[in-house]
Amino acid sequence: MDDRITPNRKLAYLAALMTAATCLLLFTTASAQVNSLQRVALIIGNGAYHHVAALTNPPNDAIDLERTFLRIGFDVTRVSDVDRSAFLRALRAFEDKVATADIAVIFYAGHGIEVEGSNFLIPVDANLARDIDVEDEAVPLTRVLQAVRDAKRLRLVFVDACRANSFETRMKRTFATRAVGRGLNNLQPAGSTIVAYSAKQGTLAEDGSGRNSPFASSLLTRLEQPGLEINFLFRAVRDDVLRSTNMRQEPYTYGSLGSERIYLNGDGEPSATDEVAWNFLDRTKISELQRFVRQFPESRFRRAAEEAIGTATDDTKFSAPLLPSLAQTEAAGAAVDKKTQLAALPSVSEQGIEPKLTVALQDELRRVGCNTGAVDGEWGASSQRAIELFNKHTGAQLDTRTASVAALDAVKSKVGRICPLVCDFGYRAEGNGCLKITCPKGQQLNESGLCARVAARSVPEKHDRLKLKRQPPLDARTETAPPRLQAAGRIICDNQGCRPIAKGCRIEPGWVAGAKNRTQQYQVCP
Repeated sequence: MDDRITPNRKLAYLAALMTAATCLLLFTTASAQVNSLQRVALIIGNGAYHHVAALTNPPNDAIDLERTFLRIGFDVTRVSDVDRSAFLRALRAFEDKVATADIAVIFYAGHGIEVEGSNFLIPVDANLARDIDVEDEAVPLTRVLQAVRDAKRLRLVFVDACRANSFETRMKRTFATRAVGRGLNNLQPAGSTIVAYSAKQGTLAEDGSGRNSPFASSLLTRLEQPGLEINFLFRAVRDDVLRSTNMRQEPYTYGSLGSERIYLNGDGEPSATDEVAWNFLDRTKISELQRFVRQFPESRFRRAAEEAIGTATDDTKFSAPLLPSLAQTEAAGAAVDKKTQLAALPSVSEQGIEPKLTVALQDELRRVGCNTGAVDGEWGASSQRAIELFNKHTGAQLDTRTASVAALDAVKSKVGRICPLVCDFGYRAEGNGCLKITCPKGQQLNESGLCARVAARSVPEKHDRLKLKRQPPLDARTETAPPRLQAAGRIICDNQGCRPIAKGCRIEPGWVAGAKNRTQQYQVCP
């Protein structure tokens, strides 16, 4: 064997070194770009309230989420059981960090309240004896949004503050028309700002029976999931909370993002498609596991899916045959021919997936406000109209004739309401529904559907009222009076009119009740 270093071998060696150096440089540059992202978080947990019963979980949620955000590379500030002054100081200090940050996150756990359509977060020293005390003793949610507004790429606020509280029931109302809502009201943040409620508008969140609330428990799990894009994070948290509360609590997000992919954990590179699907898979259902194996026959999670099928719950009659298992393939020593296997699979309708796809698409269209019909798996005129509205308000060109995976993916990619809520006359949009408009005393709905003051009826002065009272009715004043019976010379007037007295006749008065009545006269002729 010739061990001499020839010129050709020397050139090849140098080329290999240059290639390795280039790759190392690219990797270092990419890592530097990722590490250069400034990510800051403020965690607030209020539980030790002075005037109502204490909450156990918010301080725990704050401690655990602080550790989670630190592990994924955030600069974290945590405060617990803060009064109003400390609350505002924490926001002001956090604003200084946000000024140079790319991503800013605030998490709040504790009590919150909605008054006259405005949302407030409640410090531990708030008493709220009267409804007018809210502005002085609580912190407006708009002030919290203001603290993250300078972040360059993403502004995110998590609010786990929709718990039932005693402030609402003990609060004295100074105005009968001043509304104090249940839970928090919806809002529309501007720019790349997302507000995530632990429970959607007008509903209450559960505090949980364990160390953390259902909302915080899901965040603790999902935030450290690498490569999970922010939109998928919200949807995963929503599904987790619905499942853990037996559909009693549904998180909801307000705001919208652009087309840029944003990740709270990881280097910005999305996970493989099969990994994302595996993370969202309900592994207790045979049908879901079988579908995963068919869709990703070469996935590294396939063996785990096949093993899970043996212990999963047989929830549906999903009897389409599986691909040969990896163990069978390896034993036979044959390569997996993906195209041949996929071609031999039954169609979507034969597998029974199409109704599930339709239900999922109808549900997503309802989530973004475009579907007002039923979620029943039947693709009819109402569902087609929902796709038309989605296309109109997003500029998409989805096929309205049938439910499709492309349409489901397009709708799922949207955060918050897309189609505006349209209410009948006399009703106003409130969250995801329409509420009847009740006007204050002295006002009524005008033609534009708004409350307007009713014009006061003019009241005549006292002497005018007396004058009107003495005057007879208009009909009586204008009616012609009957002719009065009278006689003058040779003329007699009675009910038949006036005429000359006949020759030789005389006029005599009439008699009424045995007395003469000069208003009644008669012509007497011999």
